[in-house]
Amino acid sequence: MPTVGISIVVKDIFVVTHTEATHHLADIVGGWHDSHLTARGLSQAEAVLEHLGALIGRRDVEIYSSDLRGASQTAAPPGRTDETPSRNAFT
Repeated sequence: MPTVGISIVVKDIFVVTHTEATHHLADIVGGWHDSHLTARGLSQAEAVLEHLGALIGRRDVEIYSSDLRGASQTAAPPGRTDETPSRNAFT
């Protein structure tokens, strides 16, 4: 019986919600809000990126994000540059 080559591709999937946004401080939850991240939310986003960067390293990855401000700011906080190690995931 002929053997067939089998190729297995393993992918890691990380799901991250947006961090603290202005609508949280206004006690608005649920629904669809195009809110900016708060200063605390930006700090939380940086921490998430650092943690993911430690897990992922310099591997090529694909990032999918909502185009709402809070989600896109969590995926790529202002001030990040292409040279930042964890940023390679978000370009």
